[in-house]
Amino acid sequence: MNKKDVRVKIYFIMWIASMCATISLFIGGIFIVYLSMRYIGWI
Repeated sequence: MNKKDVRVKIYFIMWIASMCATISLFIGGIFIVYLSMRYIGWI
């Protein structure tokens, strides 16, 4: 295994981690908006 293979694997793992973080931030943002709207009384 040479350096390029290791670099590609690390890049791929980081890309997957980035996607997971983006999705979880999006879901968390929606949840926070929902909770704040319930707190205000709009729902």
